[in-house]
Amino acid sequence: MAQSHISNYLMGNETIAYKRFLYIVQGLLAMNWVAERRTMPPVVFEQLVEGMVADENLRTEIETLLNIQRRDGHDGEVGPKQLFPAVLAFIENTLVETQPPMDDKTEIPSDVLDEFFIKWLGVPGL
Repeated sequence: MAQSHISNYLMGNETIAYKRFLYIVQGLLAMNWVAERRTMPPVVFEQLVEGMVADENLRTEIETLLNIQRRDGHDGEVGPKQLFPAVLAFIENTLVETQPPMDDKTEIPSDVLDEFFIKWLGVPGL
């Protein structure tokens, strides 16, 4: 979800609907949560931020975006994305850190994938 929002709304645009920023941040934080904690991330966005964001500048900018979203509701304010440099840096850094090398063709055996999906789906007895 975050990747499609990044491609469709962030890249190549000088402005962005601030709720889109929140969608991108939420997706990336949830991805990081799963990678670090190996558990389902919280549904409540504020809990996700509380558990994953240590950087005070980033936290402040996220809170500002949340306040704008709460104030404007579903209409959503659009503005220059450069007003939130910590959010932009978080998005860019997360994308760099999580993108596999283009020439890396890692093969994962199907039995390993089967075991992973069975565990995560919680299917007993398989």
